[in-house]
Amino acid sequence: KEVGDTSPSVQNRFMRRGEYMMALVMELHQSEALQIAGSLFAAEEIKNQVANNAFDVSHGADKEQDKKTYWENSSGAFGQYYSGAMQTLGLIIQREDTPVFACTKHENKDIVTGTKLAKAFQKNLSPQSQRLFIQNINDGILRKSESEELFNNFSLTNIPPNTEEWELYDRMLFSNDQPLYQSVDNVSYFRRDSIKCALSYIKKIQDPEKWNHFPNDIYRQKGKDFEGIETNSSLGWYYYQLNEYWHFGVETIFWGLLETLSSKYFQVPLDVFVTDFHETIVEACKQNGLIESESQTLETVIENLEIFDALELSNDIKKCVKDKDVSKGVFLGFKMLFVIYKQNHDRFHDLKTFALTNGMERSGDCISGLNEFRVGGSEMISNSLKRFLVKNIINRHLEVAYRKMGTGTKNTLKFSFEDNYLRHIETISPVWTTPRIYAMYSCLKDLRYVNPDGKISEVGIRLTET
Repeated sequence: KEVGDTSPSVQNRFMRRGEYMMALVMELHQSEALQIAGSLFAAEEIKNQVANNAFDVSHGADKEQDKKTYWENSSGAFGQYYSGAMQTLGLIIQREDTPVFACTKHENKDIVTGTKLAKAFQKNLSPQSQRLFIQNINDGILRKSESEELFNNFSLTNIPPNTEEWELYDRMLFSNDQPLYQSVDNVSYFRRDSIKCALSYIKKIQDPEKWNHFPNDIYRQKGKDFEGIETNSSLGWYYYQLNEYWHFGVETIFWGLLETLSSKYFQVPLDVFVTDFHETIVEACKQNGLIESESQTLETVIENLEIFDALELSNDIKKCVKDKDVSKGVFLGFKMLFVIYKQNHDRFHDLKTFALTNGMERSGDCISGLNEFRVGGSEMISNSLKRFLVKNIINRHLEVAYRKMGTGTKNTLKFSFEDNYLRHIETISPVWTTPRIYAMYSCLKDLRYVNPDGKISEVGIRLTET
């Protein structure tokens, strides 16, 4: 509204300077705050410019060839992450005549639009701070003496409770997932139900240190929430965590493969490596009691398997990775896969239906992978392990890496395969993915659904009961 420029580069520069300035302000006055884009870069700049009275915002924010800035993506954290979420929430939309974003407007008063939220936000700012914010972006400078004024008004964690701004956030988060684009017959509430699910868990455990364990506990309950009810959201978190365990097990076997390639071979024919590594896997499974003989069927091995907690298994795997104990690590990787199959095979049909219904099914997901154990149950365990190694580890990695290169993504190969020879490139360890669960928790605290001590507030309790 103030600038009126339709150039994407002008909007990007405006956004980047504003983001970096806020990173500096937050780092100066609330360095413990999380989820602040550019905070590490800002902290380093503050450390290096202790004697200076002002910061060059333009230098830290404006993209110029290979110059290091607070954020690599040209459109900042806004363009890379937040614009997608804000479009889903119906707050912003790209103009038809140019690829710049504008705040949404809507005749329906029940819909929280970007324009409505911007006006409510503005009511909680002093006129002086507003002028200062825009002036600093235009000038590309932040004076230390002015930073407290900006922090008191623009702090990213300080949302004045019971104001129009707070009420709009509340209404927006608990509305249907895509308020501007869903029809009456196609409305979902995953966001609302995930918030309520997390809050009910925080209320139940009364332990601020363990709030982020709720996906693991939903997994243990096979999709029921903490009120004993199965909702779309709780089933979704169960499906998510099952995928996590699947990928962690597969990545552990992949880690063992890469470690073996790195330590034993400069380059090696594929068939020779498969034979050698397969023998390592079989021997490790025998030594650790997973299999008795190579002639056992896969089905028998899984039936005889004692059930273990998947999270505990993952902790054992982390220790093996740290100690570079390849044989035990690979054994635990397969044990993880067999355990989660045995624990959850009775829910595969429900989870597959859920994924298909909600557009969540992906190539290489846990259900398609684990179902191979059902199909190949009568196969000898030795053959099952070898087939899994070739199909789900070696071929799958090459397939995914080549596909990414074909779409312009950087080379992600961890081993090369040329003229039937394998050669190590890089070793990676098994890791968990990072859903926006920590950002969600920050929002719960900012909106006072959760108290500063990490326990649920009276407002949060009311939300779980509605």
